[in-house]
Amino acid sequence: MVDGSMGPSFLVTSHWSEDGKLDVVSHFHSPAEVDSEIRLKMEWTWPKKCVPLMVHKKPDPFTFYFRQPVERATYTIILPPGAEVHWDVIALNRLRDDFEITRRTDAGRVEIKLAINNLPANRRAGMVLELQR
Repeated sequence: MVDGSMGPSFLVTSHWSEDGKLDVVSHFHSPAEVDSEIRLKMEWTWPKKCVPLMVHKKPDPFTFYFRQPVERATYTIILPPGAEVHWDVIALNRLRDDFEITRRTDAGRVEIKLAINNLPANRRAGMVLELQR
């Protein structure tokens, strides 16, 4: 809900495109009014998303791309116990963009969290992780 409280869940359709991207569509219960404000909380599990990072030991990008401006987007990666990573941002600049990347440990598992505020439409941005050797 616009006031920050949780409303009912929407029907969601997801599709893996041939280029390996996941398209997610949320179907509203009724059409949004023109120029109205919409707030969505979307959480999804992406099986095998981290194969490049965890299996192939290669740098792995974690990015957002939205067709409309987004007030806040958060990407959280929770690593297996004992795993440590290096990280850097993708297409973000501290002088231009409002974002924070944090690292914390919970029960022996490292969690890397990227939060971006006011992400413009049609702009890919995020972070890249690489296992420490």
